[in-house]
Amino acid sequence: MAENNGTTRIALAGIAGQGIIMVGRILATAALDTDLWVRTYDVLGTGHRGTLCFVHISISNDPEVPPLIAAGEADLLVGFEPLEAMRVGAYYLKTGGEAILNTKKVVPVYASIGADFLVDYPRPKGYPPLEEIFDYFRSIDAKIVSFNATDLAESTGHYVMMNMILMGAIMATGKMPLSVEKVKEAIEILAPKGTAAQNILAFEKGMEAYKKG
Repeated sequence: MAENNGTTRIALAGIAGQGIIMVGRILATAALDTDLWVRTYDVLGTGHRGTLCFVHISISNDPEVPPLIAAGEADLLVGFEPLEAMRVGAYYLKTGGEAILNTKKVVPVYASIGADFLVDYPRPKGYPPLEEIFDYFRSIDAKIVSFNATDLAESTGHYVMMNMILMGAIMATGKMPLSVEKVKEAIEILAPKGTAAQNILAFEKGMEAYKKG
C-alpha cells in the first residue's frame, strides 16, 4: 500500500558492514520489476565498517519522485543499529510513522571516541540505555516494532543475514507496494552465489518476527 499520494518512503539507518545498501538494492530491483518508479540515495560515511551508513528509498507511481527524503517524510524507518536509528534515521521519520529497530547494539565509532562529524562539539562517550532510544521514538508518536534481528540471523545460519531478517520485517508491515514474490526474486538475483535459499529463509523469519512483535 503506497503512502503519500502514491509514494512510499523508507529510510534505513545503521553502520557500514550491516548490509544496508543490499536491502536498498533489493527493494529497488523489486520495484522496477513491478513497473514502479524508484529512487535511492546512499550515504556510507567514510566507507569503513563501524561508521555511519544510511539509505533513502522512494517507490512511486510518479516519475519525478526525488531520491532524497526530506525531514519528517519517511513512512518507515528501519534501524539496523538502535543508536544510529535515533541519531540519524529519526530525523527523516514522519510523526506517527513506523520504526523497526534491531535491538542489537554495535557501538558506533563516534560514541567510542566522543566525536561526531555531524556536529562541531564533543559528544559524550558511551551508549544510552535502549529504553531512552525507545522513549525518543514514542515522543514523536512512532509505532515501534523491536527485536534482536542479529541473534535471529545467527540462529538461521550467520549474523550477516541480519539484513534479510529486517528485509522480511519491512515486507511484513504491509506498507510496501511490492509483492513478497517479487522481493524473493530480487534476493535470488542479488544474493551472493549459493546463498539465495538461506537468505530467503532469513527473510521469511523476519516476516514472522515482525508479526510476533
